[in-house]
Amino acid sequence: MTNLPTSQRNRSASVDELFERFALRYGKHWLDMWVGLPLPEIKREWAAELSRFHRVQVEQAIAQCGKFPPTLPEFSALCAEMPKPFVAPVGPKLIGVNSPYGPPPPEIKEKMDAILGRKAFKPTDHEAEERSRRKQLDYVNQKMAADRR
Repeated sequence: MTNLPTSQRNRSASVDELFERFALRYGKHWLDMWVGLPLPEIKREWAAELSRFHRVQVEQAIAQCGKFPPTLPEFSALCAEMPKPFVAPVGPKLIGVNSPYGPPPPEIKEKMDAILGRKAFKPTDHEAEERSRRKQLDYVNQKMAADRR
């Protein structure tokens, strides 16, 4: 497994953990599903299929599993029914015109300006934009440092 890329190793480890959890939960019923079959290939197939889902969806699907162990199509369908978690961009990525996410929509920009207590500002040149971005980052970092204390 050491030759695998990190993401694939993580998926394999996750599927190994999932199979262990199902073995503990369903015992012989789970283990009998795989008798005489190539388990490494089966786990690869599960890893490939479940890679479409966020780990939170997989955890929620595990909690919803019923009395009998699920097949891969059943478990995949159960994962698909689970809501995707909202993952917000972190800190400074949200702020600034040079963000990889692009500038925020006007309604979000207005809220950000209100929270930061400033008037709408449109830099006229690149240097002014950079100064503004640095001020915003400094402010966010100060707030985060204050919250940690």
